[in-house]
Amino acid sequence: MLVCSDVSEMLTEYTEGALGARKWAGVRWHLAFCPMCRAFLAQLRATRSVLARVRLPADAQGEARALALRERPGG
Repeated sequence: MLVCSDVSEMLTEYTEGALGARKWAGVRWHLAFCPMCRAFLAQLRATRSVLARVRLPADAQGEARALALRERPGG
């Protein structure tokens, strides 16, 4: 039987339809009885919905790459 920590790790795959049948059924069963995990799933879906509507500037990818390549202080 799945516990909350197991389910929270699988919720992204669950929402994307990327879980196998057995794991999907386990998550569904857990969600049926766990209001905290249902709330977490609702929060995940709401966050994804908001992020899907965000428009990034055309040069955002280049800026992100430059930030990733920067040397970290003390590193």
